[in-house]
Amino acid sequence: MERLRSVLKWVGIVLGSGIICAGAALWYMDLDKSRVIIKVAADLGQVKTVMTRESDTSVIRLLKLYNSEGDYLVDCWFRRPKQLSPQYQAILLYAGVKTKESILDLIPDRPDLIVCAIQYPYERPRGFFEHLIWLWSVRQAGFRVVAGGILATTYLIDRERVEGIRLTLIGASLGSFFAGIHASIDTRVSRTLIVHGGGNFRAMAHAYQRLKDRGWPVGPTAWLAERLFGAFDPVRYVHRIAPRELVILATTHDRYFPPESAQALYDQAREPKKIFWTHTDHVKSRKDEALNSILNSLIAYLFPENPRNPGDGF
Repeated sequence: MERLRSVLKWVGIVLGSGIICAGAALWYMDLDKSRVIIKVAADLGQVKTVMTRESDTSVIRLLKLYNSEGDYLVDCWFRRPKQLSPQYQAILLYAGVKTKESILDLIPDRPDLIVCAIQYPYERPRGFFEHLIWLWSVRQAGFRVVAGGILATTYLIDRERVEGIRLTLIGASLGSFFAGIHASIDTRVSRTLIVHGGGNFRAMAHAYQRLKDRGWPVGPTAWLAERLFGAFDPVRYVHRIAPRELVILATTHDRYFPPESAQALYDQAREPKKIFWTHTDHVKSRKDEALNSILNSLIAYLFPENPRNPGDGF
């Protein structure tokens, strides 16, 4: 009996220690990670050109960005007009996970528009060990993406001589998470545009139909998602964008970012801010009526005084 008590005592100690450690880990993962991102970014180091090609009007390069510590962070697609118009604008873009290089085909190739599109340094796990460290890998990729975007801003301003006042940060779909955090940290960004994105992981999980179709317990899944990835929820950071402008373009028929998600982002932001609603499906990485409408509005927003694009775009 005494031996049994001793065993139960140690089992209780181990279980209690495990619960405490798990709680501490969840608490740490949920903290504001701005300082971590700034530390990962450090300063801009080497920029490697992986490939170069040309269109009729622009030069396109695939770049690898390294920080000053020598760490590789992200790739980015960069397009600059051969003859840059004096009235140019520049966009730094976080797009959807499937968009990749096709973003350069989707955004008009114009002599007055510089484009830099951040790519995501994440690949799906394949082997047992990669699945075992999946959570760590996802979070590290998230830090690298935002830090890489900050380095891309440095590249545009310091090495490509882009004026900060002409630089717009855009986050579309998944990219809205990273754009919202980036803009809150990097005051060199003059304005931020969120397209079919948002925050509030709990609301997103409750609205995600695939979870329901697979029979997942939505409530616990939403709680766990918020605990594990809440540090990347832009709702927590978006208030820091002010006094720079934030514009949100949302849709009432978004299967990934429900209206509550975009509204939560808007509600937590401070003036100046705007939100515009449409009734299309979630934006895709191919041209259709919804994307054409968004691109037309984007160009009008970037060039409000251009007679070809009257109005402020939204």
